[in-house]
Amino acid sequence: MSTARDLLLEIKRQLSKVNAVEPDETDVFAFLNRALAGIWNYGARLNSPVLLKHEVFTSESGTVNIPGGAMRVQSVREHGRGAMLPNATLDYAAASGRRCYVAYPDRIEVYPLNEPAVVDVVYLPSFSRLMDRADELPFPPEMDNAVIALAVGIMSGGEADMLLAKAQY
Repeated sequence: MSTARDLLLEIKRQLSKVNAVEPDETDVFAFLNRALAGIWNYGARLNSPVLLKHEVFTSESGTVNIPGGAMRVQSVREHGRGAMLPNATLDYAAASGRRCYVAYPDRIEVYPLNEPAVVDVVYLPSFSRLMDRADELPFPPEMDNAVIALAVGIMSGGEADMLLAKAQY
């Protein structure tokens, strides 16, 4: 996996400002995060299976916390029985007494509440911004050139949506 450090110098090189004070590395890092978030959101809009994550969660109370949050929950399945749980509105889940789930950005509540739950969850995680130069990128190295091109394009005044539409990856 590539790290932020690997891309920062290449972005500055493409802007021909490797040793210049402007843009500051903090600014380049912010544009890199913006480019990564744009690509992540584009993948989320296309419902890309590459971004999906599958985890097994255990909860004694029926509330399952998703570390980092989820943009979208694809499916919830009871781990032992393998039964798919239907997604429900809060009103229906609370009133029906049937086994179902309600998805929130940071958690899933498996109804009826206050019952233990072991569930397989397939979800699209929320984008996590890079915080340090040593952080790994959320994409494989094959995407490095696309990320660099998008960051340079945004820094040069391009519109992120238009740049993504023209991208050749």
